[in-house]
Amino acid sequence: MAHRKKRTFRISRILFLFVIAGGIAAAVFYGFRMIRTRNLRKEAVQASPSIEPTPSPSASIAPSYDPALFTDPDSLLLIANKSHRLPEGYEPSDLIDVNTIGGHGTIAPMMRKEAAEAEAEMTAAAFEDGIYLQFSSAYRSEEYQSELYWGYVASDGQEAADTYSSRPGYSDHQTGLAADFVENGSSDFTADFEHTESGKWLYEHAWEYGFVIRYPKGKDEITGYTFEPWHYRYIGKDWAAELHAVSPDETIEEYFGITGGIEYTDPISTPAS
Repeated sequence: MAHRKKRTFRISRILFLFVIAGGIAAAVFYGFRMIRTRNLRKEAVQASPSIEPTPSPSASIAPSYDPALFTDPDSLLLIANKSHRLPEGYEPSDLIDVNTIGGHGTIAPMMRKEAAEAEAEMTAAAFEDGIYLQFSSAYRSEEYQSELYWGYVASDGQEAADTYSSRPGYSDHQTGLAADFVENGSSDFTADFEHTESGKWLYEHAWEYGFVIRYPKGKDEITGYTFEPWHYRYIGKDWAAELHAVSPDETIEEYFGITGGIEYTDPISTPAS
């Protein structure tokens, strides 16, 4: 009986030692595995290329345009404002009579060929809508503009004249691409023209034929002139559609980033004797 107990004790001790040994072996194996995994991760990090952070999207950059678009005498975007003088004595080479319904003054209106054809198309479309668009003036020579400007200076003073009339050589009309519309009424050449049937139709539809309002309301500091709801400028259907998509009151200066302003950049010229 004592011999059996001693044998059982010996077996139990052997089993206990096996359990202890197994636990130690498992711990050693797990430790080596952890060290190996850590080393592999470290090697992977060192071997992989550095990843640059993704830059945040930058603000869209306004497109730039060829400056020749605004100085080329044959361009539909030829600019004339207080910061940009036309070439001395400039006269468009493709002026033709405008097929006009009515008008003011003693000089037959003329425009550059493409603009004149677009004006005729626009006048016909307005007529179909029951609007009798009447035409006042278009191309003005530098000499004629000089007569007008200095007449206004004599009447209202130069400071006032500069707010509504261009000095010779700076007139939008001299480009052959500008047109004044009237109704032969008291609203002609006043801010009230915007409320006339012609004024409302032009504001809504002129862009469809390539014309934009040249001197919109509230843009004096940009265009250099007070609000003229009767004065439209032809720039072509594509460009007019782009400006109108921004706003019906988008100016040429704003859209193309052209210098404008209320002050002339060149010394004033004196009236012709």
